[in-house]
Amino acid sequence: MVLSNEPGFYQDGEFGIRIENLVKIVPANPENNFKDRKFCTFENLTFVPIQKKMYKFNLSDKFMRTFLTEQFCLTGSLLKC
Repeated sequence: MVLSNEPGFYQDGEFGIRIENLVKIVPANPENNFKDRKFCTFENLTFVPIQKKMYKFNLSDKFMRTFLTEQFCLTGSLLKC
């Protein structure tokens, strides 16, 4: 199954910005598997570079900073191929 992952920010009555990427649902192998249940995770299908100049890292939490840093590295390496 393919989904659209669309995180965004919207300022009421002013503007909005959204980043869209397609993701595929794939089986996951978590370190701790509660009651031997099956888990899923997402695999990115599209890799659109995010403009770093438009992003304010100091306003983000650690999770988002890590995600964006990994995304910058991954899309950068794919573009060099």
